[in-house]
Amino acid sequence: MDATSYINPKSATERLQQSGRRANLYGLWVLGALVVIDYIMMTQAFNRPWDYIDAGTFRLRFTWVLFWVAWWFGKRKQYKMQAVMLISSLYLSYLVMPLLEPSGLTHPAEHYFVLLFITLALSVVPYLLFDLQKDRGIILFWQITLPITFFAAFMVNLQRFAFYPQEAYYVQLTRDQYMAFCGYAGVYIFLMAITLQYKRSQYRYQKQMVDTNAQLQQSLALVRRQNYDLGQLHQQLREKQVQQSKNNERLEQEVQERTAEVAHQNQQLLEYNFMHGHVLKAPLARIQGLLHLDRLIQQEEERQQIRHMAEDAFWELDQAVESIARIIEEQDQELIHQIQEQTKQLYSEGNSPT
Repeated sequence: MDATSYINPKSATERLQQSGRRANLYGLWVLGALVVIDYIMMTQAFNRPWDYIDAGTFRLRFTWVLFWVAWWFGKRKQYKMQAVMLISSLYLSYLVMPLLEPSGLTHPAEHYFVLLFITLALSVVPYLLFDLQKDRGIILFWQITLPITFFAAFMVNLQRFAFYPQEAYYVQLTRDQYMAFCGYAGVYIFLMAITLQYKRSQYRYQKQMVDTNAQLQQSLALVRRQNYDLGQLHQQLREKQVQQSKNNERLEQEVQERTAEVAHQNQQLLEYNFMHGHVLKAPLARIQGLLHLDRLIQQEEERQQIRHMAEDAFWELDQAVESIARIIEEQDQELIHQIQEQTKQLYSEGNSPT
């Protein structure tokens, strides 16, 4: 029944589930790769045992743990919790920790770059992980929380630059040139605006696709309904054609039977005419002749003889009539009626003796 192709909601859901499974698998691979890189950097680059923990190592491994928790939620198809854990892992490790422990690193400039990079990245991530229409509250929460946390952590760490002369360049860049803050804020707002516009365009496109899909499904439903109606009409026409064919066959058979019946009746009439002309006409002619002689002859003896001969002729006529009637009765009752009518007409034409 389904004829044309259209967007199948079931197949779309299956594709989404497959995409989620692939994303979780890729996330697991990335997590494993980052753990391996962390191990190599600790043991080879820094010549420290892998279980050595300082502020930077703790922050990194805390991030891996939250990434694993996010992967665990995604494995169970709890995608909103997965998105929350992904953003929270970066937010807690690289925005909140520098705010709480500004002296945790040997070089505060690392906080500077990490804060800037993570904040710019997180300005885009919420729009990519959450639904712009359904999760507006969550997106708004992160867009308010992220810049506030960034500036708070940045100002706290800026106070630490004075204790590290080698970081004087960053002190000069940020403390004496306040336009840098405006630049950071502008970049943040710019990225957020671009992402927001992209998500809105994507949402409008998806809405158009949904509306188009709905119209297409309505059209397909109408086509299927019309096809069903046409199928019903076609079935009715086929039934009528079959019935008409049966009627034609029945009528043809009736015509053939009636034709054969008429031919048979005609044959019987011909036989009756033959019997009337040969079987009945002879005794009738004798009777007529004897009656005529009876009127002419005056002698009683001869008239008596003529009467006996007439009685014999009448008896012969009666036997012939009975034979013909019996034969006709055995063949066709309708023909009997016709013969009776013809007989009445025959004897009502003045053939009786005068």
